[in-house]
Amino acid sequence: MRLSLQFDSAVNDLAEKGYAVCNDYFDQNLLHEVFNYLKAQQVKNAFQKALIGNGQKKVLAQEVRGDEIYWLNKDRDVKLSKLFDLYDTLVDSLRNALRISINDFEFHFAHYPIGTYYKKHVDTFQTDSSRMLSVVLYLNEGWAEEDGGQIVLYPETGEKLVVQPEMGTMVIFNSLKVPHEVLPTNKSRYSLTGWLLNKTSLF
Repeated sequence: MRLSLQFDSAVNDLAEKGYAVCNDYFDQNLLHEVFNYLKAQQVKNAFQKALIGNGQKKVLAQEVRGDEIYWLNKDRDVKLSKLFDLYDTLVDSLRNALRISINDFEFHFAHYPIGTYYKKHVDTFQTDSSRMLSVVLYLNEGWAEEDGGQIVLYPETGEKLVVQPEMGTMVIFNSLKVPHEVLPTNKSRYSLTGWLLNKTSLF
């Protein structure tokens, strides 16, 4: 990950706006390795329908979200060790730059089949405030505007922001303060979606 001038700009945007849109942090070869690994898990039927809620209150609600997910695990998904290392670096860099208490991350692959979406929501649970920053890395090559599936952010200040889910684009935003939605997609849409965590406090 190249934590350079673009990273400084992202930090400023996060501090001032609550979100940042980044490109070119990840090597293209690594992005394709990650995507190929995602597809391999899909072939193995390792993805499951995504639920809403947390703890004992998780429920299937396809009228709210229609994606299917595969949670990543360092011990099991060892072929993605480079990716885990880069996210460790991201946690350290953002913690130091923003002076916030983040110390871990969790993330999953997400596949949105044709016609699916995720209605407007925030990522922090009412009973669990550990999610500090949401991080979405897109894995879709040759994506066009008419393909749909854009993420729409609704920051506290400023107008809504619409982002195309193109390969290598990464969106980082405040998990509590930035509501967002995924618009209906007209083709299969893939991402690596995760959260930078502090399991003891909220910023």
